[in-house]
Amino acid sequence: MKAWQKIGEPQSTKVGYRTVVSQKYLTNNGYEMVADVIGQQGTKSAAVIALTANNQVVIARQFRCGPQAVLDEIAGGMVDEGETPEQAAKRELLEETGYSSDRPLEYIGSFYCDAWNATVVHGFLARDCKLVGSQKLETAEEVEVDLISTNQLVHNALNNKMTDVNCVLMARVKKMI
Repeated sequence: MKAWQKIGEPQSTKVGYRTVVSQKYLTNNGYEMVADVIGQQGTKSAAVIALTANNQVVIARQFRCGPQAVLDEIAGGMVDEGETPEQAAKRELLEETGYSSDRPLEYIGSFYCDAWNATVVHGFLARDCKLVGSQKLETAEEVEVDLISTNQLVHNALNNKMTDVNCVLMARVKKMI
């Protein structure tokens, strides 16, 4: 299979803090279609599975508008300009949970959010995390911090109880958790 041919220039629209890119394509079978994709090429985010010294997972419990549910999330967010994915993972963990680790983060891997999203998520594992401060949440963020077992984390990933499931399942397959 070959890639579809782009027709014209992409149109970008800012929606909140996200960008929606509309691009017209000519498919291999001659059909013209417009694809609306979240994020621009090169957009990165980071997610981090944070483990305490007792191997408990630090979760960021929060309401998610898309699924319309309270989910047990791992910390994560967008990589800011001038920041590496690892730096973003450390920053997001501290901001969302107040936890941090003195150990280097372990890289789990990367993946696309989904077929209609250009964002690449970089997953990390932080070991020996400790509560070092208070949360520093954005105005619209509400996060309840809790500790769960790694088995519960995997259960949540397998049963629609969280997003960033790819990060958790990749870590499990690699026997990191």
